[in-house]
Amino acid sequence: ILDEGQGLILLDGLDEVRETDNQIVVRKIKKFINLFHKNRFIITCRLAVSSSKKFENFIEIEIANFGREQIKDFVTRWFDSQNEGNRAKDFLEKISRKGNEPIQELATNPLLLVLLCLVFQDSNGFPVNRVELYEESLKILLKSWNAQKNNEEIEHWIFRDIIVDHKLNLLSKIAYPNFNESNFFIKTDLETMLGKYIQNFSNVTEIEIDTEELLASIESHYGLLIKQTSDYYSFSHLTFYEYFTARYIFKSNPNSRDDDKLKKLAGQVTNQRWREVILLTVEKLEDSSALLQSLKAEIDGLLAQDEQLQEFLHWVSDKSQSLSELTGNTNQAAIRACYFDFDIAIDYDRRLGWLLDSSFTRDFTCASFIARAECSTVLDTFVQLDQIPNFRQSNDLDHAMAITFARATTIEKVLKTVDQKSEVGQKLHELKKELEDLPNLDDTTAFRNWHQERSKRWGDRLRDVIVSYHSLGENWRYQKFSDRQQNLLREYYNAHLLLLKCLKKGRVNPNLRTEIKGKILLPISI
Repeated sequence: ILDEGQGLILLDGLDEVRETDNQIVVRKIKKFINLFHKNRFIITCRLAVSSSKKFENFIEIEIANFGREQIKDFVTRWFDSQNEGNRAKDFLEKISRKGNEPIQELATNPLLLVLLCLVFQDSNGFPVNRVELYEESLKILLKSWNAQKNNEEIEHWIFRDIIVDHKLNLLSKIAYPNFNESNFFIKTDLETMLGKYIQNFSNVTEIEIDTEELLASIESHYGLLIKQTSDYYSFSHLTFYEYFTARYIFKSNPNSRDDDKLKKLAGQVTNQRWREVILLTVEKLEDSSALLQSLKAEIDGLLAQDEQLQEFLHWVSDKSQSLSELTGNTNQAAIRACYFDFDIAIDYDRRLGWLLDSSFTRDFTCASFIARAECSTVLDTFVQLDQIPNFRQSNDLDHAMAITFARATTIEKVLKTVDQKSEVGQKLHELKKELEDLPNLDDTTAFRNWHQERSKRWGDRLRDVIVSYHSLGENWRYQKFSDRQQNLLREYYNAHLLLLKCLKKGRVNPNLRTEIKGKILLPISI
């Protein structure tokens, strides 16, 4: 089949490969693809890590979140299947109420929507955040599975009398020590851990516990741990593995930067495998100050020993200071985010700037676009504010669409500036022609549909053309940095993205939150 090119090969969960094995696994997959190139291949990977695992000749497709109609349809079908059709209307009415925006965001994820339905079915309400959603839904699953079995003998007699919280603690103890090493657990190791843990909650001796039978009972009864081979087990879903790992940390109530668990967690700030664990821990801690400070210190340390990268950060800071003084915008962190990625192009969508100040980031995108075409500077463009379009009509667009929208609205001005007979002029004209089937840029609904069909590749191609035309980064272009430095810059940028999300989710003193934000992307000496 493979030799004839008749196969469809599905490779699922590339994000679950350990960081230390990434290059080896990717290299072997590429070798396999080259060997059987006549076949079709589908590779799945979480969006958060996909950029580091590129494959040539593949079309990248991002699976969209559920929209309102899809959420409505799913919830209706869910409760209809439970013979509780009237609950669907109640669910949809309550989730749409003002103040439930965080829950609405959770509902766009199919797995989380399943858990929301479970919790609502049980309590007629919603949890306050994602951690509470996992906690409540897992408790419901453990209880409901127990009831649905309708046969006490199916659940091991020892495990049956342990309360749900202690069962969750056991799964947390299983998850945490192994999380950085593998997705799999050796069966004999699990049995040993079970035997020791169970003795804390019963009067039986280790000799009386048949741990193999106990493990089999947990697998069949709860479905959270599943057998992969005769000798290996795993959690049934990576989401549960991440949650139980985070739970082990926040249940120990760490509140000091000297806490071993917090130091270890902060040290994983660039490890994509730990990203969700960090976010879940920050969200649940009563006071996340210590963890946030540790994360910021780890991020600053990434570039601390490289003199050239520190010099680059000084350049970013100086440029931002000048533009801040000109525009009166005191959010220098947002300005630094835009200057940082000038000619480096780590993130075409400028997500860091968007999180810090979306309005300014849109203006900066247009200003830099115009400045490149005029071979001038961003400062010069901001002096002539009438050159920058009004973006109020695009306030309902997400960051990727808004940045593409900014570039699309500016292309006319750019074409009037560059020589249309030049190579760059011809490329820009070709890109503009692709906008001709878009009725009106003022119609953001039409633009959203166009963006979804064409993806954001149009905006990315437009940026590539204009950046090569004129550099605004002066001496600081990506090619100037070594491979090691480029990797450090990517890690540094992505770690700041994670830090901002943690600042948004964590409970922390407002003054400390402002202080940490204000120091984003600064060199060590400032």
